Amino acid sequence: MRAKVGTPCPKHEIPLEDWADDPESTIQPGDWVTVLRVHHPSAALAPRLRLEAEGIPSFLEGERMGPETALAAGGLRLLVPDSHAEQALEILREVADCRTDRLNSELAESTRNPASPTRPLGIHHLLGAGLLLWTLTQLVLLLLGRLE
Repeated sequence: MRAKVGTPCPKHEIPLEDWADDPESTIQPGDWVTVLRVHHPSAALAPRLRLEAEGIPSFLEGERMGPETALAAGGLRLLVPDSHAEQALEILREVADCRTDRLNSELAESTRNPASPTRPLGIHHLLGAGLLLWTLTQLVLLLLGRLE
């Protein structure tokens, strides 16, 4: 249900404008097609942002459902207007190909030199090692105190 022009938007608190001259405003609900199915809203974030950056409007059906409900309902659907479907599918294929190429190159690099770590140790590794060392020191001191 659309609000009247000039009334404040409940989310952004700015006056609503008339978009009747916008060609995208003439898209009817039945004119949207599914270009991607995902099981969690975060999985659709990057593809949706990419499509919108290319000027393709998109809608994530079921976005407000919880992840468990969305999974039970068969997942979420990323929809675009029918007039943009081919372009959207081409963009999504291109993104998927780039991601697959990157993952394949990382896999090839890690199999070429399996002795080297694929990523440096993080702070959580160092903290864990420090905690382990402290615990072992305390155990040794406790045992030495009991032996005397």
